[in-house]
Amino acid sequence: MRPFPKIPLPETVILSPEASHDFSHRVVRIDLHSREPAKLKMAAQIIQKGGLLIFPTDTIYGLGCSAFHEPSLERIFSIKGRPASKPLPTLVSGPSQLADLIAGQISDLAKEIIQEFWPGGLTLVFPAGEKVPAMISGGSGTIGLRMPNCQLVLDLIDLVQLPLVATSVNRSGQPGLRDINKIIAEWAPFVDLILDAGPLPDSPASTVLDLTTQPPKLLREGAVSAQRLSRYLKSEPGADRKTTG
Repeated sequence: MRPFPKIPLPETVILSPEASHDFSHRVVRIDLHSREPAKLKMAAQIIQKGGLLIFPTDTIYGLGCSAFHEPSLERIFSIKGRPASKPLPTLVSGPSQLADLIAGQISDLAKEIIQEFWPGGLTLVFPAGEKVPAMISGGSGTIGLRMPNCQLVLDLIDLVQLPLVATSVNRSGQPGLRDINKIIAEWAPFVDLILDAGPLPDSPASTVLDLTTQPPKLLREGAVSAQRLSRYLKSEPGADRKTTG
């Protein structure tokens, strides 16, 4: 993986960890339940310029960037020590964004599942479209998509006007960090902004449903139970594809 380039960012952002030992300027307090457009606009501008962001979601804090900016994706793989074969999950603000992300048309079955479970804790695996960077699919030819049940994230995606990759805040192979103080202490030197919403409620990871097979295959049970999905399934839950983390 080639070194990521230096990308021009707003003056408040310092890319080089060696430039300062005080990274408090990279942390912005935000209310998860109140819309704060000025702070979200700043975060969106950083993402649009190729920056990395840590932000709260409806599950855990996510480490994210634009889904279509390959140097940013490379930075995520680099700082996490993430294997290139491991896919990156992608967040959308609604079904209208799927056209640029999946191959072919959305099936009637997929539309029905989306209507029932989005926004929420269900990641759907589709064949990846031609515009999707190979780093997102991890060579699998598929993409895991979710519409989160978090207005802050939906607003952020709409401001960026692009889907966002969002992976857990951790070194690859280690548990995802939930403690925002630990996240700030350990990760502020490596990202361009942290949206600090304080402690998040304990939430299970998303359920992962593979729509590239017929019938759909349950890859991981999480926030949405297998029972709720049972009428779409005819097979037992399979191995975890690990589209999150």
